[in-house]
Amino acid sequence: MQAILQSPAYIPASGTGDADATYTEVLRRAKASNLEELWKKDTKLLMQINAEMSFESKYGTTRFGPTVDGYIVPQLPSKLLKDGRFHTGLPMLFGHTKSDGLLFTPPWARSDDDVRAHLRTLFPNITKSALDQVIDKYPAPSSSSARANVDRFATLLDDATIRCNSHYLAEASLASNTRIYHPVFKYEFNVPPATHGENIKASSLWSI
Repeated sequence: MQAILQSPAYIPASGTGDADATYTEVLRRAKASNLEELWKKDTKLLMQINAEMSFESKYGTTRFGPTVDGYIVPQLPSKLLKDGRFHTGLPMLFGHTKSDGLLFTPPWARSDDDVRAHLRTLFPNITKSALDQVIDKYPAPSSSSARANVDRFATLLDDATIRCNSHYLAEASLASNTRIYHPVFKYEFNVPPATHGENIKASSLWSI
């Protein structure tokens, strides 16, 4: 058994508040009282609800996805990897694109205030101190061009949701080789435009 993870995204939200709110909204739209009733609903209705709620999601997100629930996902994946709480001995290939974050970046995010405002929508509980640290880590570019400012925020989101995950996975897998050896590979796809998903298209061409 072996695995390939390309652009392994995970929004680092540790609370279940948003997930609970999403579940409650699905029940409301489906006119169901609980999960058992939801299971009995027509598939087309559930697909329609999924499409509507995904369309209404915060920019760059899909509203649906894994979250820390203390059971299936007991803790943030980065923390689990740091603590060595993962399966070992699996040959792995990790990868991401050079501009993975651009697809998920709101094009109007061109100033510190824009960045702060959007981060507050993604992480409602983020503190002012944390926001200040983010701005310090990803300062405004010297260029005033719209592209340069959007690229700045794209890099931030890329690091937070994809690039760091790829790094954490590779480092943890390499460290576990002291217990059970297994090959570990990591790559960055940088063929322009190198946006999210472009590496999938390329790998399809290579297999022809």
